[in-house]
Amino acid sequence: MFLALTYCLLFLVLLLKSNLFTEKIFSKKFIVVLFFLKLTGIFVYLIVYSTDAENYLFKNDTQSILHDAKIIYDSLFSQPKDFFKLLFNCNDDTTNYLHSTYYSKMEKWYLIGKSDFLLNDNKTITKINAFLMIFSFGQFYAQIVLNSILSFLGSIFLYRSFKKYFPKKEKLALLILTFIPSVYFWTSSVLKEPILFFSLGLFIWAFFNLIINKEFNLIKLLLLIVSLFLLTLLKPYIIVVLLFPLLVFSLIEMNILKQVLSSYLILIFSGISILISISFFCFNKNIFSIIAKRQNDFVSIGYGGTFLYQNGIYLRLENKECSKLKLMDDSLKTYTLKKGIDYMYWNYPNLKDTFFVKNNDDTLTQYEFRSTVVPSHSLIEKRQLEPTISSYLNLFPNAVANAFFYPFFINCKTTLQFLASTDNLLFFVFLTLSLFYRSKEKLNKNLLLFLISSVVLLFLLVGYSTAIGGALVRYKVPFLPFLWMIPLLIIDEEKCKKKFKFLKNK
Repeated sequence: MFLALTYCLLFLVLLLKSNLFTEKIFSKKFIVVLFFLKLTGIFVYLIVYSTDAENYLFKNDTQSILHDAKIIYDSLFSQPKDFFKLLFNCNDDTTNYLHSTYYSKMEKWYLIGKSDFLLNDNKTITKINAFLMIFSFGQFYAQIVLNSILSFLGSIFLYRSFKKYFPKKEKLALLILTFIPSVYFWTSSVLKEPILFFSLGLFIWAFFNLIINKEFNLIKLLLLIVSLFLLTLLKPYIIVVLLFPLLVFSLIEMNILKQVLSSYLILIFSGISILISISFFCFNKNIFSIIAKRQNDFVSIGYGGTFLYQNGIYLRLENKECSKLKLMDDSLKTYTLKKGIDYMYWNYPNLKDTFFVKNNDDTLTQYEFRSTVVPSHSLIEKRQLEPTISSYLNLFPNAVANAFFYPFFINCKTTLQFLASTDNLLFFVFLTLSLFYRSKEKLNKNLLLFLISSVVLLFLLVGYSTAIGGALVRYKVPFLPFLWMIPLLIIDEEKCKKKFKFLKNK
């Protein structure tokens, strides 16, 4: 805890000294207060998910990320060369020594059904947290404070990027970018969201400064490259989603393009068509198949199961089949399968092709127990998406409804579903207010269409590819600031204050 407090104080000094936090509109004291309010999100997150934070015991992926990162971090002191191999080696699956010494001891290094979409899996965030452990010394509270500091910086970077488009609304803009309920909660964790939010904010800030504001600076160029690299590792589809809206926005801001609406429609549609064609013809990748596979993986995870391993075979059993396992060695956690059992399996190191076995007759092979996935209580789509036009059209209404409205107090079973519902409700109240109390000033159509197109593209992708409600809520987090900036752009804050007098002193 002492180290965590030390990092808080060091960041406080940075807040007071750095020009990044200097604003004419409000004092640095306001930024300091926001930072400490942001840190309260840590306690909220611990209340919801933690059972024993100091020993890395959680009720979600935080536990496996910390557990696996600690194995990498500990190698720094026993085998320093292995530490760097684990951190930077992209071909780790084919190295038997690393597998037997480290990977076999990890909880979720081999993620069944991982995406084909570049490096979008749990390995990257595990490696990043292993690197951060150099500064946290493996102490949990220092680790989560470092994550929260990075996410807060992401909010500041986003604010600095967009503040000129919100004259007289700067303070409200910063509050929104920091305290959207889902952003506040999920970026106060040890998951992908804090690092992702930092990377996105840094990328937008560096891009705006270099391209739109034409303020070339070698440091900003390096920051742009670093942020782009992090986004590519964490969520490469975010770059794909942002690519064409950001390109059109920049060309219009630089007066290269004049027609706003037609430019967005033509260039985004053309760009996506070209991207799909290049992926198919040059890389032999069918984007629609990749999205469908991702959705199918979520459906499988939603139903849960038990995972076993033996000599290059990863095996998954349905929960109803678990009673047909026979324990052979309690200390080693090895099992054999009873006759007649059904299962699916993957060959290591190729985890892309899935094989199915009906009525098993092999009762001798012993398998090591790896993990059990509890069936999800938030499985929102049981139909499996297929890479066909008809399948995409059939699921379109559900994809839109899930992405933009789920959950909305319907069948809320958990605290987090209620939190996400509240998030949606607050947004629709804000949107309604913005339409009733519209600003009379000329609307920035370029920014509005940039925000709308970015949100629509990401939300549709998430709606199609994600069948579990908890994951869907998290995957929307990076672009929630873009969503909330839409009504912020439209609303007249002074009109609201006149109508709702209790807001005057806020």
